[in-house]
Amino acid sequence: MTVEHREADGSWKAIATDDGFQDITERTREDGSWTETFQFGDCDPLGTYRFHVRGRADRGSGPEPYEAVSREFTLGATSLSPQPPVVTGSVATVRATYPDPGEGTLMATPRFASTGQALLEVTRPGRRAHRVRVPADPERMAFVARAVPAGSSVRVLSVVDGCGNRG
Repeated sequence: MTVEHREADGSWKAIATDDGFQDITERTREDGSWTETFQFGDCDPLGTYRFHVRGRADRGSGPEPYEAVSREFTLGATSLSPQPPVVTGSVATVRATYPDPGEGTLMATPRFASTGQALLEVTRPGRRAHRVRVPADPERMAFVARAVPAGSSVRVLSVVDGCGNRG
């Protein structure tokens, strides 16, 4: 089994096989059908994909080669959920979480964004609000604004990770 991504020119490029840790193949004993489950990573290219299977099967007259191609499916961006800012001294910290992958995940995925940037609105006491773009701090797994004036309020306008996932 191969997972294929459609390139801009319309051709298909193999990006993974069933030999990796991102998939599990299961056979149903009742009818002998197979189910392939593939878990994409947090920065796999967005776009159109398909499963392409090649093998040998005996349908009564000896083993013969076969080939099957799944319907095409789309991998889209996931949404980030920014948490309320935490202001400590002159530093505002914002964490953004990815959706819970649920039970049965095949590989560990990050829970907090550690790349990209956040757009914050900082309002000093008695002043107009201004917007500040702040980078992610990979060590803190958060977006960090430094030199926030004392008494300021901070609001998250948007976050985007290095892979284009937004919140």
